Amino acid sequence: MKYSVIMNVYNEEKNLEYALKSLKYLKNYDELLIADMGSSDKTVEIAKKYNAKVINIPYDKYFDRGRKVIIENAKNEWCFLLDADELITKSLGKTIEKIVEKSDCDAVYFPTINYFFGVKSEYGLHYPCHHCRLFKKNVVTVTGIPHNYFNINKECIEKFVYGEENAIIHFSFNNIEEWMKKRYRYIDLEEKNNKFNNPFICGIKSFCKAFFKEKNYQGGYEGLILSILSSISAQLANIKLYYDDKEIDAKKIKEKYLDE
Repeated sequence: MKYSVIMNVYNEEKNLEYALKSLKYLKNYDELLIADMGSSDKTVEIAKKYNAKVINIPYDKYFDRGRKVIIENAKNEWCFLLDADELITKSLGKTIEKIVEKSDCDAVYFPTINYFFGVKSEYGLHYPCHHCRLFKKNVVTVTGIPHNYFNINKECIEKFVYGEENAIIHFSFNNIEEWMKKRYRYIDLEEKNNKFNNPFICGIKSFCKAFFKEKNYQGGYEGLILSILSSISAQLANIKLYYDDKEIDAKKIKEKYLDE
């Protein structure tokens, strides 16, 4: 049975080729559909190099809202969703093909192996971290909520796949610059969903949640760093909220000095 591989991308020239190369482990897909949100680098060029059908959609920094478009445009009933900063393994490819061929379910959840700063994360909530990535088009509804992916029809048959050999490999960020870029993308969303709180207190709470409740302490030094970054993210969201509410008008301040 044939199926579609779908992706949403924006300026992913550093990652995309690795993701597309890994598709060599899939034999029976007959459509590679990529929705590009106005990339200014070589993303589209790389996509076309791998015979992808590229469709252009408006830019959306949360990415997830664009999934609705890509799913609607896929020609097959079955779709496999892969992000540009991910790749699949040979064993996972075989599992995907067997599931599609058997077709005894409607939505399939795979584990994820996350890499942070080039270090494999196998502790706390970072693994197995299941997400629905293989599904029939008619059983999913895109939420538009970042990292929430889909709402799944309650009447559909769901399947959970386990084992590291069946995991999607995700390279979340390799350096602090990449982390800052990703956090800035979502900081507005965190701001909209929260009222202003003391940044210091929020930072402490966020650190404790990540380090203790989410068990980042199991990751040693790397777990400590991720917990600190979680704290910084919470503080930045509240600092931004504080100054946005003040509506500082730098133009008026400058004109005040020039009017003397």
